[in-house]
Amino acid sequence: MRRAYLALAVLLVACHHRVPTAWEVHTRFVETAGVTLHVEDSGNGPTALVFLHGLGGNAEQWRAVIDSLRPDARILAYDLRGHGRSSAPRDRDFSATAMTADLGAVLDAAHVTRAILIGHSLGGAVAAHFARANPARVTGLILLDPAGGGPDTSAAYRRMLTAMETSAYDSTLTANFAPAVAMSDAFTRSTVLNGFRQTPPTTIVSGFRALGTFDLADDLRTTSNRVWIVRSNRAPAATRYVSVSATRERVQLGNTSHWMQVERPEEVVTIIRRFLALE
Repeated sequence: MRRAYLALAVLLVACHHRVPTAWEVHTRFVETAGVTLHVEDSGNGPTALVFLHGLGGNAEQWRAVIDSLRPDARILAYDLRGHGRSSAPRDRDFSATAMTADLGAVLDAAHVTRAILIGHSLGGAVAAHFARANPARVTGLILLDPAGGGPDTSAAYRRMLTAMETSAYDSTLTANFAPAVAMSDAFTRSTVLNGFRQTPPTTIVSGFRALGTFDLADDLRTTSNRVWIVRSNRAPAATRYVSVSATRERVQLGNTSHWMQVERPEEVVTIIRRFLALE
């Protein structure tokens, strides 16, 4: 019996001191500027990758991409303010200034000094704005259909936002986003639409309004970082941002919706690995 207890004690000590594997995910909550951000930290390697999702999404939308890259790099993925398990600001501040400050807080909490930022849609706008303001902390940008083209003052856009602030929110959401994934597989459709439905309406509306505070064109003109812009063939709105970055590499993914990290994760992983090979 004494020998059995001794063996158990040795096992417990060994488990306590074991080195974490690349597959373990460490969760932390970062307090900053009145919000609490849910962050997942995993992987190992000499390079840090930070993943930023789009409006109405969450860090889980990067899951297939992250799982493939954990052996190659340290990975941080977090829910943007008001999304997923992160809290929403009481003042509904989703501005470029506020969201880039959040990213800085995530890096500080993880003791990451420099990283490659990988952002989708709104997350791409946040990444580009952060890189412009903090060039020493960014080694490169991979932007998937980045948003941030300034205020959209079209009548259709104004009607959508007005309807979203009424009891017609759900039907307006479905009418505007279901067609965007109509040609996608069932998993992508459910992931994208459920992401929007699970995100508070105030976050969606405030997020759309805040997109006007980002100027992706100007941010890309002034950054010295290596930038790859990845375009999906079903998101034509993204094409207007590419011309401002003629010196950057442009990558086209065919047969995919705007949410390519969900629909075509293998191809996204390949692009990221190509980028890493140049580091």
